[in-house]
Amino acid sequence: MNEIKNNLKDCNKMELKENPDALIVMNKSIPLHVEFAEENGICKTGNGDVAYLKGDAIVTGVKGEKYPIPREKFDQTYDLIDEENKLYVKKRIKMLAIQINEPFSVNVLWSKDPVIGKPGDWLIEYSNGEYGIIDSHIFKDTYDIIGKNEIKQH
Repeated sequence: MNEIKNNLKDCNKMELKENPDALIVMNKSIPLHVEFAEENGICKTGNGDVAYLKGDAIVTGVKGEKYPIPREKFDQTYDLIDEENKLYVKKRIKMLAIQINEPFSVNVLWSKDPVIGKPGDWLIEYSNGEYGIIDSHIFKDTYDIIGKNEIKQH
C-alpha cells in the first residue's frame, strides 16, 4: 500500500483558483439521508477509510456511498428538509473542480490520512485549501458545471 501511495500525484498544493483548467461547479439540490454518529468510528469510503467523531454526520450519497462530515462543517453546509426521514440537502455553493487523469491523493479536513483518487475522479476545492474527491460517475449526477475558472490577471 505504501508503494501505491508513493506513486500518487500529490494534489495538496494545487490551487485551483490559479488553474485555468479548473471549472466552477455547484452541487445539485439532491435530498440525502444522514445519520449522526453515536460514537467515534471509521467510515469506509470509495476513497479510503475516514475517521469520524461522535456527533459527526454520516451522509449516504446518490450511489449508496457513505462519507462522514464533521458536525460543525455539516451544520454550515446542509439544510434539513425532512426530519422524519432524516433527509438533508447541501446548500448550493460555488466551488472549483478539476478532473485528474492519474491516481492522486489529497488531505481532507476531516481525516489525518490522505484520501486517494482514481484516474478520472474530480478534485473539488470547497474553499481555500479545503479539498475533497468525487468519483467521476458520482460527479456527473451531483454537480452542475457553471463555467470556466475566471483567473484575474495582474
